[in-house]
Amino acid sequence: MVLIGIAGLVLPLFPREPNQRDFQAQSFAYRLGRRTGQFGLPAAEVIAGFNLFWHHAWARNLALALLVIGSFFNARDFAWGFSGAKEGRPTLRLYLVSGTVVAAWNAFWFYLIYRVAL
Repeated sequence: MVLIGIAGLVLPLFPREPNQRDFQAQSFAYRLGRRTGQFGLPAAEVIAGFNLFWHHAWARNLALALLVIGSFFNARDFAWGFSGAKEGRPTLRLYLVSGTVVAAWNAFWFYLIYRVAL
């Protein structure tokens, strides 16, 4: 969780979204929400990850909540990563496949954190 959080803090600093102009054309509220998701969630993952190492009880709850909340952001990013810059916006099928893959991955981590941590 710590490594994912650190990578999540560093990667948004590079313009990796294929349609950067489309993103800039969105409203301020949309851009603020996306940036909050791109920086706020990874920062919270780093905090939860380190505090899981120190066996804080609240860190497990934070980590589980971050897995559920982060699934929506991660599924979108996963779909955009597979669609590539040349193809443009991902298809509905790609969103569904990405959501399924991310949900399965996060369910695995949810189980590990819920059963093994603390």
